Amino acid sequence: MTDYCTIKEVREMMPDVEWDASYDVVLTSLITRASRAIDRWTGREPDAYCAPEATRLFDSVGNCELYIGELATNPKEVKVAWDGITFELIDATEYDCLPINSTPFNYLRLEFGTFPCRRKSVQVKGNFGYSLSVPDDIKQAAITQVIRWYKHGQQAFQNTAAASQFGTPEYGGLDETVSSILEAYRKVVI
Repeated sequence: MTDYCTIKEVREMMPDVEWDASYDVVLTSLITRASRAIDRWTGREPDAYCAPEATRLFDSVGNCELYIGELATNPKEVKVAWDGITFELIDATEYDCLPINSTPFNYLRLEFGTFPCRRKSVQVKGNFGYSLSVPDDIKQAAITQVIRWYKHGQQAFQNTAAASQFGTPEYGGLDETVSSILEAYRKVVI
């Protein structure tokens, strides 16, 4: 699985901290945990913000539109098993990706006709997820969350800061600052 930031990026955000290689294991773990927490909080699949290429099979119910989840770019291939056995490559001019002019795409719509009413009759190859590369907001959210968890660990996981001017931070789940950054990326399911 892909992490949404690097150890170097975390270190650059905290230039006053003396880092040595012994922290790499801890930071790597925190980065991975923050990346997966972002996926969960936004309601998306793991690696949604750095969409890997995959081939997926879909059931069709005989409509001209087929829900395919989130696809970061146009599909590389769409194949249909019209007879339920042999997959036939269909040309990109024979379908549209919806919504038009916006990604991620969620549906394929045939120009003419309907998809067959069969299980596992449509095969789509493409980059499934929200985006091909990590958006800057997602990267910043991951870095911020890693730093919050790291600093919390330095306080021996106490729920109060060492100095009263910092107030009383709340721990558990994602940091409030991180949640506000991610709000625009939250997947709404109706």
